Amino acid sequence: MRSQQKNKRIFWYSNETGTTTEEKDAQGNYTGEWSAAYSTPASEYANISANRGNVYEEQFGTSLEYDRVIPECNMNLGINEKTRLWIGIEPDLEKGTVPHNYIVKKVATSLNSVTIAIKKVDVSE
Repeated sequence: MRSQQKNKRIFWYSNETGTTTEEKDAQGNYTGEWSAAYSTPASEYANISANRGNVYEEQFGTSLEYDRVIPECNMNLGINEKTRLWIGIEPDLEKGTVPHNYIVKKVATSLNSVTIAIKKVDVSE
């Protein structure tokens, strides 16, 4: 499988850093809840499929819920099952106010390519 440059489009991704931060409420008080910290979003170009069709149905199995796939020849992309994605929107790197709109459900690696199953999510600010 080879990806043509003309089919690639920009998307942004952010990986979990391995640290956690304590949540604060609207008044600035700690809530006692912890959340994973994520890296600054980075941009990448890849071929992102249209919404899921029957062609990709069996690639990850029938029990996995996903909306789209990203087939990529770059084996060093650095995306894993905890990665957040911005597709069709651009994150605000200064303020961090634009929430992600996709998450990675599964990464399937073969000898020459990697295929990433992603799911659309609704995240409020």
